[in-house]
Amino acid sequence: SFEFREKYGRRMRVATKYPNLTESFFLSKGVSQFRFTGSSELITDITSTGSTLKANNLRIINDGIILKSSACIFVSKKIKKNKFLNLLK
Repeated sequence: SFEFREKYGRRMRVATKYPNLTESFFLSKGVSQFRFTGSSELITDITSTGSTLKANNLRIINDGIILKSSACIFVSKKIKKNKFLNLLK
């Protein structure tokens, strides 16, 4: 962030749908001055395979993973196993 500002004379712009997570991540890395905008030099977003990143000539920066997560299905114990499996078909 500091190097970017020195080189370009302005703060780095960040595009994200997740401003709270992004801000927490930046603050944990000691970055305190940034702007969230529509056009930017840096994007925070969700990726699973990375194919969209590659197609757009983007990459995950070193130490740039904000959050690892997985999608899960939860079911009540009251639902019978067979009934639940039928819902998935």
